[in-house]
Amino acid sequence: MSGRTSGNSIPNEGGQTPLHSTRRLPQVVVDDNPRQPSASVTPRAGVPPPQRPRNDRMEFCLARLQVHHPKDDGPSPATSIRTAGSAYRFLPFLLAMTVILLSCVPQREKPAGPVHLVFEPDGRGRSDFGQRPSSPEPILANPDEILAWPAESWRNPRFEVFRWRRFPSILIFDTADYRMQDGLFKRLAFFAEKRGFRGRLAGNQEIADLHGWNAHDYGSGDLAAFFARAGAEGFPLGAEELELRNILLEGGIVAEAGGSLVGSGGAVLSISRESNAALRSLLMTHEGFHGLFAIDGDFRRFAAERWNGLPADAQQMMLTFLDDAEYDIGVDYIVLKEFASFVLQQPTERAGQYFSVTMPSRITNRAWWDANRHLRDASGSFARFGEVFRGEAEAFGAYVGERWGLAAGRVW
Repeated sequence: MSGRTSGNSIPNEGGQTPLHSTRRLPQVVVDDNPRQPSASVTPRAGVPPPQRPRNDRMEFCLARLQVHHPKDDGPSPATSIRTAGSAYRFLPFLLAMTVILLSCVPQREKPAGPVHLVFEPDGRGRSDFGQRPSSPEPILANPDEILAWPAESWRNPRFEVFRWRRFPSILIFDTADYRMQDGLFKRLAFFAEKRGFRGRLAGNQEIADLHGWNAHDYGSGDLAAFFARAGAEGFPLGAEELELRNILLEGGIVAEAGGSLVGSGGAVLSISRESNAALRSLLMTHEGFHGLFAIDGDFRRFAAERWNGLPADAQQMMLTFLDDAEYDIGVDYIVLKEFASFVLQQPTERAGQYFSVTMPSRITNRAWWDANRHLRDASGSFARFGEVFRGEAEAFGAYVGERWGLAAGRVW
């Protein structure tokens, strides 16, 4: 972006060029009656069609089953039995044979609905019998309760899913560690926010050695676009990503429409137990304000107004910091939501220290340092930026206090 967001254009939820595709997901519904399928699938070129699974038990039973004629010393195949004329003599035997064959047929409950076959990119099909694997209902809790929630009380040892009590359109994941969090959200981070990756699905090897985030936030628009693109391209998602998709569908964050997915409002946040207690609290606050930014248009408008009032050098410091962190700063929505959350993540009285010392110290861009070295005082801090952003923290703090009863450094 140019460095300043036009006051006449406020990014909406998602705030980016549409990433969805009009191609339909490769899905087919097969009727319960195998003699009259309601649809068929042509496998991809070069990929053999799914093979019927071998029924070893049935083949064993058929191999052992032999028919003995009452007047014959040797066995004869079952298919040689004649049922015309005096075949009534074999009726008891045929009934016994039927019982034996039926006992060899594996028993399975009849599906409650039509069978949905989801054909994976490698040509294999998997069946969910008309239902996605159900997930437990998210636990209603506010962010401070989530931070204090004992991990041993989680229903799933890998992660727990909460629904923000005050803002129920926001789901919050707390994961056991960064590895689990990466399985759910790392590819999403690159798709939705990372410079050089945004808008495309990166393969596992491409991003294996790259850092995602230690905490995450995504609006329903980006979430739907990610899964819709994967379905349209036949992209092989990981098991955790497919699990996330089901949770989003059941949680009402995304919805199925026309064979694809669309955003239905809300957002998803994530933090991890691998972060220490102080960092978890900071990240929960940072991500919490991202969630509110995603669901509230007035908050987005306020952030745009504050950004447009920033001095150019303060804007440039924020943009340089975000670019160093590999955010795609060409997207106004990303810049504005990060601006708001970095300002609000700590109490107002600590904002001056963060923006005069901490943020500049994390900038590695040598050109920025050369251009702004004269602003650094004898103590090594950028007091000017500290003053500017402390003023922003006061303004944002007053806004969220009046609107929701929250404060800078607190989302509960």
